[in-house]
Amino acid sequence: MRKEIEFEVLGSPTDITVAEFNKRVHSGEKLVVLDDMVLDVTKFLDEHPGGKFSLENNIGRDVSKFFHGGYSLEVMKKVANHTHSSDARKIVNKLVVGRLQGLNTVKLMKIQ
Repeated sequence: MRKEIEFEVLGSPTDITVAEFNKRVHSGEKLVVLDDMVLDVTKFLDEHPGGKFSLENNIGRDVSKFFHGGYSLEVMKKVANHTHSSDARKIVNKLVVGRLQGLNTVKLMKIQ
């Protein structure tokens, strides 16, 4: 049985309001939310092992359900849900730019 690595956010991430998050995404930043963490995936898009499609199509959104294996974009192809490795958790730790405040009460924007 493999040991799961907990998220260990590096440094002291700043608090980011939902309004600020949405404004930054609208201005072109490649941000997603994982649990309560705001990740800047700009430099990781081309390195994502599953391709950049899943990240690009979720900029400005909460990707927790994908990361933790509760949902798949490949529903019609009968592809199993994917759970991420301990290495993926280590990468996440390096992508965190802040903590989202007020996530439970509002919707994040989806940039079209």
